[in-house]
Formats: sequence, structure tokens, C-alpha cells
Amino acid sequence: CRSFRGAIVSTSANLNGRPPALSAKQVQHEFADGDIDVILEGRLGGLEKPTRIIDALTGTVCR
Repeated sequence: CRSFRGAIVSTSANLNGRPPALSAKQVQHEFADGDIDVILEGRLGGLEKPTRIIDALTGTVCR
């Protein structure tokens, strides 16, 4: 955020209570019955687990 000088918004590709999908194939499997038009496959930045999501107003860690 500091380098970008703005907020960065992200979403996880997972259903509530399920671990996040880490590949396009996992997304297709998890959301096989869903209404997904496009999956853009790309690098995840080398992280093995999701990063924290912090409420910018309160500083509360949401995830």
C-alpha cells in the first residue's frame, strides 16, 4: 500500500469455510456448479498461505 500510495483490495477464491484455491484448476473444481465466466491464471506471489486483511479504519485484522 505504501509503494502504491493507495488501498489494495483482494478477494480469495474460496467458498465460506473452505481453504482458498491456489490454482485455476482448484478454482474450477471448487466452483464447478457456480457461475464463473472467466478465470485469469497467474502467479500468486510465492506465498503458501493467504495474507492478512486489515480494516483500514479500525486496524482490526479480518483474516
